[in-house]
Amino acid sequence: MAPHHGVTLVVFYFLRVILLKMIKEKQQFKVIIEQDADGLFVASVPSLPGCHTQAKTIAELKKRVREAISLCLEVAQTDPQYRKKLELFAYEPNFLGLDLVTV
Repeated sequence: MAPHHGVTLVVFYFLRVILLKMIKEKQQFKVIIEQDADGLFVASVPSLPGCHTQAKTIAELKKRVREAISLCLEVAQTDPQYRKKLELFAYEPNFLGLDLVTV
């Protein structure tokens, strides 16, 4: 086994421990909400790559995004490829604001 494989296994182990803790405890996730051209609300969770959902109302979107987060956390427990995506692509945005620029 190459030396980097041991490091990778340790990283996956600690990531799994963190994910199990996240599932057991109440966690907060930053969610980006947009409205598309058809009027649907679309939510994305940057800290969970691939975690997206949509709905016709904000109330329904909140319910669906909770379900999507729960599903992503469950997948992370059993899927090493998804855990690798979390390691490589997850981020927590710092919201600064929104501006309309006319050119």
